[in-house]
Amino acid sequence: MTDYRQAQTLMLYDLIEKSNPGFKVSYPVGSVVFGVPADLAINPNDPYKNDTTVRVTPAPNTTGIGVVSVNYRRVNLATLFRGVTPKLTDWYISTSMPATVWIPLFVAKYGLSLTAADVAGLGGITSTGSVNVVTKPECLCYKGTVNLAWTRGVRPMADIFTDANRALTGRLYPGGNDFTTPGRKPQGEFLAFCQDASSIGSILEGVSLTGQSYAPTDPMVIALVDFLLANTSRTDWAARSAATGSGGISNLSWFRYVLPNAAIPEANSAKYNRCIVITSQAASWFSGKIIIHYKV
Repeated sequence: MTDYRQAQTLMLYDLIEKSNPGFKVSYPVGSVVFGVPADLAINPNDPYKNDTTVRVTPAPNTTGIGVVSVNYRRVNLATLFRGVTPKLTDWYISTSMPATVWIPLFVAKYGLSLTAADVAGLGGITSTGSVNVVTKPECLCYKGTVNLAWTRGVRPMADIFTDANRALTGRLYPGGNDFTTPGRKPQGEFLAFCQDASSIGSILEGVSLTGQSYAPTDPMVIALVDFLLANTSRTDWAARSAATGSGGISNLSWFRYVLPNAAIPEANSAKYNRCIVITSQAASWFSGKIIIHYKV
């Protein structure tokens, strides 16, 4: 059994050995060099069905003398694939894939050792199209032609997420994306992002578009605290300073945004047309920003 994946310098010895038992013993790898192969008419009486002949000469700086010609059978691509069209479904950035890309993909998928130097033409291939893989006459191990088809597949996830942490660029939180670190503050973006505060939307419309802090007694602070206590899993929301205790949301900068808005791209603009953003400070009990969505 010949391993078609091995380098052709080694594969050639296997092919010759099949038709010339003992060749490897008489001519060890590296002791000879091979000329340009030539087609040989198949002799009906030849049990090996040899179709190629090649001259074998001693390698430089060896003790061998003389020249011999050996007959053997090359791998015919048309016979190898038995009339079946090989197909590639790899992703490529363009709908036209050059030979420098499709040749390595082709040989890797089908376990061959063809190289660009063995292929004539080196034309590109378009998605949903095909190209003829034509071996050059001087290829020692392969001959013939096969038609290769390509349909561009989906882009691999590993090609999209190239960061070592497999995170989208621009979505890395300060301190990293590992929120299990002991002593880490709650991330504000996770506290109320999925809640719909439209029931108090008319009250939240009083928040400044340019940003402002509000006292614990402000009706907007009290209304939002009541909403958060009723609609989130935290039970310590309170109308107190965010720097004096867990759950406090007053005395910080509150901003109101009309969505969509480039200043808050992470907001859920597909579902809501307003949001309130409460930004943390260094001394706050949470990090990042609390985002309250609603519709008016």
